[in-house]
Amino acid sequence: MNEDEKESRLTSLAIRGIVFPQFGTSEEYDSYPKEKIQYKIIVLKEVLISISKEKNIVSTTIPAREGTIKEYIGADDYNITVDVGISDTDLEKEKYSTDYPLDKVEEFIKIINQPLELEVQSDFLELFNIKSAIVTGYNLQQETHSNRQSLSIKMISETPYLIRLKKEENKP
Repeated sequence: MNEDEKESRLTSLAIRGIVFPQFGTSEEYDSYPKEKIQYKIIVLKEVLISISKEKNIVSTTIPAREGTIKEYIGADDYNITVDVGISDTDLEKEKYSTDYPLDKVEEFIKIINQPLELEVQSDFLELFNIKSAIVTGYNLQQETHSNRQSLSIKMISETPYLIRLKKEENKP
């Protein structure tokens, strides 16, 4: 693998989400036939990812003592900000376009508007073992050049979990 390939893997992001149907709530998704759901993987080549994480620490003041006693309780989810540039230019195919990437932007907005977690893949995110995230918000600003759209996406990491319900035995 040459240096350009290594760099492009570090600066790209793949997102797998649902493009059809559009769900308003996660309950709608749960009741929809899974075989009719259409997924799409979008690979974004122009991204900058920022990650932050807070620790939950309880500080307790002890009388007649300087400072506090700190107790580590746990950690929050990762806060992820992804700055993305979408264009119709395809450098691998040497296809250059001056057209606004309307179809790509519309499809991307459909995916990030879903009220569900997204599968994400990036070498940078893998450093933090992040494989899925939930979009909490995004921002687009109209630009003066015609062939590119910038987006800023706010997400929080999601770790899948399974809740096991214990069946209650019949009581007399």
